[in-house]
Amino acid sequence: MHLYDKNDRLNRYGKQTGLNMNTEKTQVTCFNTAPSSLITFDGKPLEFVENFAYLGSIISKDNEAQKDINKINTRKARCAFVKLQTVWKSKNTA
Repeated sequence: MHLYDKNDRLNRYGKQTGLNMNTEKTQVTCFNTAPSSLITFDGKPLEFVENFAYLGSIISKDNEAQKDINKINTRKARCAFVKLQTVWKSKNTA
């Protein structure tokens, strides 16, 4: 079953149960292939992206982990910097 058919089925069954998809927040990426045509949901085009965040991890179309590693390193450095700010602002240190 193709992605377009799955989107149509998801939309049809979702509406039957009262679920609505927010097309403004929905993004599409293609792994190991280029998008063949515009993907729409309920007549609205979905945004194609190179990578996206999912459960705190960065998912990229080329499965490259470097972006996620950089994000983790940046987060660790930010935490260390925040902890040191109290030391730098202290009037007791020379």
